[in-house]
Amino acid sequence: MAKITANNIFTGAITSDKLDASVVNSLTAATNANTIATIASTVAAAAFSSANTISAILANTSTPIITSITIADSSYNALDDVAANTTGGYCIITGSGFVSTPTVVFGTTASPVVSFVNSTTLRAQIPALTAASYPVYVVNSNGGTAIKINALTTSSFPAWSTSATLTTQATNTAFSITLSATSDSNITYSNTTTLPQGTTLLANGYFYGNVFTSSTYTFNVAATDGEYQNANRTFTLPTESYAVVGQQVFTTTTQSIGDYSYFTVPAGVTAISAVVIGGGGGGCRTLSAGGGGSGGDLRWIKSIAVTPGEILRIDVGAGGAAGSTGNDGYFSGIQRSNGFVILQASGGGGGTLSSVRAQYGGSYGPSTTPSETGAVGPIGGGNGGNGGSGVGSANAAGGGGAGGYLGNGGNGASATTGINGTSAESGGGGGGGGGAAGSLGTGGTGGGVGLLGWGSDGTGGIYGAGTGFSGSGGSGGDGGGNSRAVDGTPLYGAGGGGDDTNGSAHNGAQGAVRIIWPAQVRYYPYTRTANE
Repeated sequence: MAKITANNIFTGAITSDKLDASVVNSLTAATNANTIATIASTVAAAAFSSANTISAILANTSTPIITSITIADSSYNALDDVAANTTGGYCIITGSGFVSTPTVVFGTTASPVVSFVNSTTLRAQIPALTAASYPVYVVNSNGGTAIKINALTTSSFPAWSTSATLTTQATNTAFSITLSATSDSNITYSNTTTLPQGTTLLANGYFYGNVFTSSTYTFNVAATDGEYQNANRTFTLPTESYAVVGQQVFTTTTQSIGDYSYFTVPAGVTAISAVVIGGGGGGCRTLSAGGGGSGGDLRWIKSIAVTPGEILRIDVGAGGAAGSTGNDGYFSGIQRSNGFVILQASGGGGGTLSSVRAQYGGSYGPSTTPSETGAVGPIGGGNGGNGGSGVGSANAAGGGGAGGYLGNGGNGASATTGINGTSAESGGGGGGGGGAAGSLGTGGTGGGVGLLGWGSDGTGGIYGAGTGFSGSGGSGGDGGGNSRAVDGTPLYGAGGGGDDTNGSAHNGAQGAVRIIWPAQVRYYPYTRTANE
């Protein structure tokens, strides 16, 4: 059978009435199948398009999540800090669902700079915030918001208290320095570069050792607080070799003009440190109500430049003699050959018949003014305590304590039954005031001080019916007599107690001068001031 070709088919030439019924039925079924397939394909395409649209919508409106916040440096390198500085800083925020570029808020303060890295990472600058814990918000541009409670803590960084230039140390001599910084939590210290050979730094900041070579050393130390925040400082440690170390004490008193001692600066010495103590005032000797003498002042100088071979004049104040009116104590001091006064401490005033005898005794020059910015170097010290008054009583008053290295001496008790002398000013290391005595008795002498540097405070003497007890000494001195402690330690600057028997009032204790060197490494009030 011949096949029908395309050339034999004309539009409309073949109709269903010209085909067998079975053929018509087959064609109809095929047409319906194609139609159904077309519809299914259209529905599937529509469904695919709708699914993509919904997914896109959900992706664009999904809620972001904050997983963690890491403190970083300005280059966004992660740090081990668990808190940001209160002055501001930087952080890395990790999570999911971040959309470029969101807003980041710390508490109620927005970050000034936010960098979108990707949908899981942001970089944000932390603004200045007071020390506290803050919630952190990430707000996408489409409104999706993440919040993490107490996600950021801010805390002050450690602040160094110790100067970057440390005090000069002598070679071949053990030394110790405490490095110190402040923070709102506990601080530990560690060196981040090599320390000078022969030295050690403990975690509490105690830096010690013995350097054997003269040089200027530098090293870095990190102060790390409880939040692992670090404050770094580069320290400079100067060291020098000193061939001459020594001290000299002067106790020969100046009784009249021209009666001086002299100190010749040793070879190789370019700086000295010194302490001077004025003589105590004498007690009042009378038949009724004898007042006590006041204590002598104490002054020290940390360092004064000198020239090897230079000659300095030394004045040592004598104690005031007891009398119907107690004599004033003499001043002690050091001055250059041109008359320039380096250091001076006034003597105590002598006791009188009735009134309190306060500083300053004698007309031999006032004490050098304590100052931490003095032209000749830091100067310090305390004034002697007042002698007690005999007003309104037939008893005897106590003498004033000598001035201390960091505070004033105690006041002598007034001549009133049952009155004790006062202790030296707390922490000053001065002598205590003498106690009062009963009728026909003698008031206690004030406490004196020693020459070896700052020490304990003297306590006030107690009342005695026949003889008032002496105030105890401060800074190495002691009570119990006019000139020496019970253990043989010299007493200096104590005011004498008065009496009402017209015969047994105490003289004031004499003053003294001590010079130590080299002041670059040994200096008052307490750095290597013992004898070497």
